[in-house]
Amino acid sequence: MSDWPYPNPIHLSLVGIHATHDAGYTVDRRAGTEEYLFDFFDTPVVLQDGRERRSFAGNVFILYTPGQPQYFRAEAPLTHTWFQASGDGIAECIEQYRIPVNQAIEMPPPEFLASLLKEAHRHTVRKQRNGEDAVAETIRSLFRRLARSLYPSEVAELSPYQKQVLAELHAVRAQVYRDLRRRWSVDDMAALANMSAQRFAVAYRSCFGTSPIDDLIDVRLRHAEMLLRHLPLTVVDAAQYFGFNTGSNFHVLFRERMGRSPRGLAKSGDKSSERLITPSLHDEDLLEVSEAARRVNLLYIQPAGYWSFDRFDDHSVGDDLGKHPRAPFHNTVAPTPGRCGGTALLLDGNSYAVVPDTVVDTAQSYTVSAWLRPDRWGRMTAISLGNFHHGAFYLQFIDSEGGFKFAVTVSERDPFAIYAPSITLSETGVWHHVVGVHDRPAREIRLYVDGKPAGRSRFETPWRADGPVYFGCCQVMDTFMDHWAGGIDDVRLYDRTLCDSEIAVLHSGDCAGRAGKESR
Repeated sequence: MSDWPYPNPIHLSLVGIHATHDAGYTVDRRAGTEEYLFDFFDTPVVLQDGRERRSFAGNVFILYTPGQPQYFRAEAPLTHTWFQASGDGIAECIEQYRIPVNQAIEMPPPEFLASLLKEAHRHTVRKQRNGEDAVAETIRSLFRRLARSLYPSEVAELSPYQKQVLAELHAVRAQVYRDLRRRWSVDDMAALANMSAQRFAVAYRSCFGTSPIDDLIDVRLRHAEMLLRHLPLTVVDAAQYFGFNTGSNFHVLFRERMGRSPRGLAKSGDKSSERLITPSLHDEDLLEVSEAARRVNLLYIQPAGYWSFDRFDDHSVGDDLGKHPRAPFHNTVAPTPGRCGGTALLLDGNSYAVVPDTVVDTAQSYTVSAWLRPDRWGRMTAISLGNFHHGAFYLQFIDSEGGFKFAVTVSERDPFAIYAPSITLSETGVWHHVVGVHDRPAREIRLYVDGKPAGRSRFETPWRADGPVYFGCCQVMDTFMDHWAGGIDDVRLYDRTLCDSEIAVLHSGDCAGRAGKESR
């Protein structure tokens, strides 16, 4: 049984991050190099691809093997990120994660590339104890995440032991996220996984591409941002509530990691008019002292994942709470005016987005909520989560079966579905709030449409999915199907059952009564 980390070494020799050159800049190494060269080009470039030289508009990478001829020429001012490395671990990663070599591959910009290379370079130059292991694990994490981007419908093969470690890491991370105010240390987290602190930190970085403490800080900053946007709190209030020692420390970290000052986010108006903070800032019920605070807590703090689709670029969309990797797009995904301001996903019946994370434990209670606008009749899936054989749940629109449905499957190997249907809908092109709930203690699933109960069914055999979340399709028997045509907005997943009154709050949201016919 192999241990963690893997035994084969990876040595990093040279790194260039967002390096720039003038148009016409050329590299022509006919005998290649003695090391592997990975290069991602953001801008137009001519590349040696096998025996041919081909032009690319940008957003393309190539991994040259040792001794392979290397050629590229900048068609315009060039920006690229690259590294040279050696060691048996590179070949192992190429084989295990099926990374193409000596072949130009077009793909959306990998948001993890620069941060992981910076981290690997820091370990290289510091030459600390176990630094070589840290470099190897960081580069392995880079290749693993690259494989997830290249093959979003597949999981790179892991041994049973490695799968167990990954499951433990995900469980620890979820527990930390549920208690962001606690003064967590790496020792505390490692104890939950029954690992040493050093081994836990290495495994965590390999799995998530960041250190446990940096991950915790990033998520705390996202949650503090939500409080500042939606409640009349001071910057110091929000900072202290989520465990930052001082307002100045929070301010520096916020500017450094979020790219702006937190003061500009503070909700405008007279903060004394609705004072939400009790005499002790650290009271556990800070977010329960007013109706507005409870609503913000439910909408923006408690979700296991939240996608407003305002963090949108040409290639992917981000989770507003920073808990999950960006979801890359496949085929034509476009922004459309959201249900009440901002943007929503507009899918054309062939496109979809994939969150390369499981988000919730489908063997336990959970809730999935979204605003959906079907733009045509037919059978379509808006949100699904499962394994690579079939989904554990589907949030769907099937006009021939009554309209919206929340469906769950009976086992990991059996795609037979139990579902709770809604009433028949009379028209398309209308936004509706749709919620599916799995209530494990009650052994049932429930469906809500526009804030009201719409259907329920008995369900006694939940199972734990380990695949990604899909926006706009589902996967059944290794085939993508039931693609969504229309809009998807404000997706929230919770790792618990929401009650009727909480679902009514989700329906009212930030803009009650704004869901309706949209001119397209």
